[in-house]
Amino acid sequence: MQTPQEECEHEYAASRKVSSPLTEQILQQPHPIQSYNVEGQKECRKAISQEKRQRTGDEAERLLQKLPEQMERMVNLAAEKGASSWLAALPIDEHGFHLHKSAFRDAICLRYGWTPEHLPEKCICGSHFSVEHALTCSHGGFRFLRHNEIRDLTAKLLTEVCPNVKTEPCRAAATNW
Repeated sequence: MQTPQEECEHEYAASRKVSSPLTEQILQQPHPIQSYNVEGQKECRKAISQEKRQRTGDEAERLLQKLPEQMERMVNLAAEKGASSWLAALPIDEHGFHLHKSAFRDAICLRYGWTPEHLPEKCICGSHFSVEHALTCSHGGFRFLRHNEIRDLTAKLLTEVCPNVKTEPCRAAATNW
């Protein structure tokens, strides 16, 4: 990671590069003053920005290689485009953008690689329950939530065409009847 002193050297060099045509005109004191090359300065700034992106990208790649594999995967997921959009979304019930307190807490835990509280010890398939297992298990875990979201969305869209669309109740609810 670059220190502020190292970053300062890069920024100073970039500033000198961008302002060098103006500096030359000031030192030479031409009469009449020459027109200023705006396009040249835009190109120079573009090259400096690209150089800075390359430098920070290389630095990020170097740091990622030092992380443990699981932490590297989490950092890559958090860096994907739109990964933080759920934090900025308005919690509107009718669009399904609401999280109750424990769901928000669990989402924050998952984002930072912490284990959420109150997880069961065993999955219904008999394996040890963990976050990784919950996301991949075909018998339990969180896969049913993804299924239910698709089911509910399909039912909602179908109600616009067919007025009698209903979703089946959960098995637990059905056994109570």
